[in-house]
Formats: sequence, C-alpha cells, structure tokens
Amino acid sequence: MSEQIDWNFNFDLRDVTAPTNKPAVAPEGYYVGSIVKTFIDVASNKDRVVFLVRVSEGPSTGALCRETLMLPGTTQRDNRKYWRGLFESIGFESRQLGAQTLQVSNASSIFVGKNVTFYWKPGDRELGTWNRLLFMNQSDWSREKTAFDNAKTKAAATTPAATPAPQATPQAAAPASIPAASPAPTPQAGFINNNMSSNDILAMLNNPSS
Repeated sequence: MSEQIDWNFNFDLRDVTAPTNKPAVAPEGYYVGSIVKTFIDVASNKDRVVFLVRVSEGPSTGALCRETLMLPGTTQRDNRKYWRGLFESIGFESRQLGAQTLQVSNASSIFVGKNVTFYWKPGDRELGTWNRLLFMNQSDWSREKTAFDNAKTKAAATTPAATPAPQATPQAAAPASIPAASPAPTPQAGFINNNMSSNDILAMLNNPSS
C-alpha cells in the first residue's frame, strides 16, 4: 500500500455549517437580511434560480432562508412581479426599473451581498407546506410588518392565561372527641354522721388529718 502523507486541497466552507450545528429556523415574520448566495442547479432545473438569504437583525439573526424564482418567461404564469420585488428590495427605484429593459449578466455580482427586506414563512414537511420568501420594497415591507406585529401582539394579549389546576380543598380535621365530663363528686363533709357526738365533732375539727 502506498500512502501520501502530504496532500493539498482548496476548501470553501463559507456557505456551510458543521453537521452538528443545525441552522436556526426563523419563525414567520418580516425580516431584514443579506443575500449570501444565488445559483442555478442545472442538473435539477436550468431555469430555477436559488437564493439563500441570512437574517441580519432581531432574535433570528443568523437564520438562513431559502427561496427559488423561475426565470421570467420560462413558466406559464407571469412571475415578473416577484423579480420586481427582488430588485426593489435591494434598492432599485420604480423609475429605474421602468426606464428600460433590464439586461442582467453575471447575476451573482448583482445580488450577492445586497441587503434585502422580505417576508418569510417556513414550510412544514409534516403538513406538506413549502417555504415562502417574498422580497419586498422598503415601503410595503414596513407597512405590512407593522400590521403583522400589531396583530401578533393583539392575539397574545387576548389569549387567556392557562387556568391553574384546581387545588384539592383540605379537609377540616375532625374535632377531637371530648370525653364526657365525669360528674363532679358530691362533696361530703366528714362530719355528716348524725350519730356522732359533739365531742367527736370537736375532735375532727381540731385534727383535720385524722
């Protein structure tokens, strides 16, 4: 067996995470992020563009969101409005987009690294739903985010708090039985003997311990 101890290779680990580090999943909401990668998986679909967006603000900072857009003119449905939302999200104005036909070349250099505002709703495999990411211009995003946050706050305020489980009512201890009072002994004088003489009575009074 021949072993090569010294070997060389180029690694690009910028867009992957370690297998033990599961990426966070952002909950439904309106986010600010940055496009970190865009590509076409030619083997899968040569007309579908993949966008990877990383959340850059709020509690979900660092979460990676994924969306795909079909190239305009490759589907039966006109999907240009979603592309317009993408261009507006990265800062193009309406007058710029309406001035002329867009000629896009070297697309990655146009999109990668750009800050974007977007709506995101994660899919649920068990429910059979897909991820949804919608790029939006700043004005629409701000308006819809405010409405979404207000509705969420209102729903949380009207949700009744969990009712605590009823506590068992402590049983009152049975009163200790009080033994019936013994009848008070009838006091008996030591000299109630009618047969005693006066001398005997005097003797008892003078000697009470007898």
